[in-house]
Amino acid sequence: MVFGVAIKPWLKQEGTSPEALARICGDLVDMGIGAIKIPEGSRDDSAWVETMRGVVAAATDAGLRISAHAPAHDISCTDPKTRAANVAHVRTAVEMFGSIAPGVVIAVHPEDYLPAREPGDEEARLDNCHASLMELGEAARPFGARVLPLIRLLVSTTA
Repeated sequence: MVFGVAIKPWLKQEGTSPEALARICGDLVDMGIGAIKIPEGSRDDSAWVETMRGVVAAATDAGLRISAHAPAHDISCTDPKTRAANVAHVRTAVEMFGSIAPGVVIAVHPEDYLPAREPGDEEARLDNCHASLMELGEAARPFGARVLPLIRLLVSTTA
């Protein structure tokens, strides 16, 4: 089993200089941590992109695995236009993380935190989720990245 942590708190505390990043990653390895989660940001923010490239380089040098978390959007939505827009949003994050951290594992939620479910739509949602995850997996492939679905959803919460 590999234990990972979100690196953002360490970056806030220690800074993002190459020396700080090497020290942070070395300390994490010494604590038995095997992976880090890079925080979400914008590929339009060049400072964030460069910082994350530095984080990824230091983590890779230290032998840490890299993961990321895509924003939660309802990619299983039964409305085709809404689902397409949601998948496009998550695809942007998948491509961004893949370009910054080749080989990254990207956690993806099939729904947002307040899904608009309808009674009896579970089968359609499962089909849509599968199709969306396949599309996102294809978007990740050129980067050697992988999509990890967090399937805690799509189960009826009513008795």
